[in-house]
Amino acid sequence: MTDHDDIAWIGVAWGHTTLRAWAFRADGSVREARSGKADAKGAFGPALDLLLKGLPSAAPVICCGWKDADTPRAATPCPPPGGRDARRFEWSRPVYLLPGIAQAAPPELMGTGVVRIRGYLAQEPEFDGILCLPGARTIWAHISAGEIVSFRSFLTGELLALLAEHSSLGALMANGDWDSAAFDTALDDATARPEALAAQLSGLDARALLDGQSPAQTRSRLFGLLIGAELAAARPYWLGQNVAILGDDGALSTAYSAALSRQGVPTTPADAEQALLSGLRATYAEAVTG
Repeated sequence: MTDHDDIAWIGVAWGHTTLRAWAFRADGSVREARSGKADAKGAFGPALDLLLKGLPSAAPVICCGWKDADTPRAATPCPPPGGRDARRFEWSRPVYLLPGIAQAAPPELMGTGVVRIRGYLAQEPEFDGILCLPGARTIWAHISAGEIVSFRSFLTGELLALLAEHSSLGALMANGDWDSAAFDTALDDATARPEALAAQLSGLDARALLDGQSPAQTRSRLFGLLIGAELAAARPYWLGQNVAILGDDGALSTAYSAALSRQGVPTTPADAEQALLSGLRATYAEAVTG
């Protein structure tokens, strides 16, 4: 037996900024995990080959999240698409491309989030409410009777990363920890006056230079401003709703939980990684073995 002979199939999640793969054994356990950088302009096949180099070419690939004009999509309201909806084709290996979902008004697309939602509903089939999926693009999805009724996405996570790493504000928050008071104040400011967001962001450097705002305060205030503006726009998705946060233990998911708690909205945490793996396993079972 070679090092990879126990790999039965491969799951691939194409995100907005990252490309991830898991090699699964026949019993569904993860044999190996890989990750790379997603390139929106890159070609599907070469990127897949690079990520899966050295893995068995006979192992079928369950792929989700790829977005182009030819990618199949279901229209909301709809259940999360499954393996029977996947489009099979041959590249350097057999590939099953799972459909995403599309919403006409307002225009929205969802890729990998569909599999996370499917995995979560496999664990919580009676869930009725709102799923919040923090990430590079945070998704708010209304779930009822096993269907995705509607959803909205926000670029908050990607904006946070861009401003922290590639803007004039980055140096002001370098190595900054967390300041709950600064986050709460900024959150309140942005939810009350989201139209002032650009001015509030511009004022972060003045607060640091004139008022001695620390890197932790600057970073936390940035989180509060962007998430607060998002909450103002997403109000119908959380006000008076049953909300579960499908995230991780990182800063972004923690910030969303704190933000909703400040609005008086209790949330239920759920593991996004486990939901994604569960969704991939269910998709494989339907597409290949079912």
